[in-house]
Amino acid sequence: MKKQLITTLFSLMYFSLSFAAKPTDLVLLLRVNPTDKTKIYDQFVKESVIGKDNYTNKKNMPNYHVTLGWIVNGKSDKNLEKMMKDELKAESPIDYFFGESGIYQVSPSCPKPTPNNKKCTRNAIVLFPEESTKAELKNINLKLTLLLKKYNQDYHTNFKMYADIIPENYTPHISLAATKRVLPKNREKAVVQLNDKIKDSSFKYTKVK
Repeated sequence: MKKQLITTLFSLMYFSLSFAAKPTDLVLLLRVNPTDKTKIYDQFVKESVIGKDNYTNKKNMPNYHVTLGWIVNGKSDKNLEKMMKDELKAESPIDYFFGESGIYQVSPSCPKPTPNNKKCTRNAIVLFPEESTKAELKNINLKLTLLLKKYNQDYHTNFKMYADIIPENYTPHISLAATKRVLPKNREKAVVQLNDKIKDSSFKYTKVK
C-alpha cells in the first residue's frame, strides 16, 4: 500500500509539472467550467487510450483550459500582471466548439516530440476548436499581444510572449494529456479514438471563461 501511494504521488507530481510554467512566468488562460471539465474526462478520456496510458482519474484530472498568453517573467512586474489579468477578465465567456482532436507540437522549437528533448514539455494530445471558435480565441491572443507591445513602449520594458504563443504561431487548444504520457505506439490511435468519440457525442462544446 505504501509503495502504491508513493508511486501515485510521484505520478501526480510528474503530471502536474509536465506543463508547468516557471514561477515568474505570467500565464493567461480561460478555464473550462467544473461541470464540463468532468464531462470532458468522462466522455473523451476515461475509457480511451489516453486514460489507460496516462494516470488520470477524477481526483487528478488536468485543469482543462485554453492558454491565451504566456509572458516570460511577466510576474516580475505587478502592474503588467494586473493589467493583463484585468483585460482577460473583461472578455465574455466563450463557447468552445470542438473541431477535432490532434497532436499539438510546440512551434518552432519542437517540430517533433522526443523523449529526451526537455524543451518539448508542451507537446500534447489536444482538442482543437472549430474555425469560428479558433478565430475568436486568436483575436483575444492578438489583443493581449498588442497590449503587451504598447506596455513595453510606454514603460520602456522588453517583456515577450513565448514563441509558440505569439499570433504568428498561436494555435488555441484544450490539452487532454501530455504527449509523453501516452505510449508512442498509441498516440495516433488515441487521436482517431477521440475524433470518433467527438463525432458520436452530443457534447459538442464547452464554455471557457
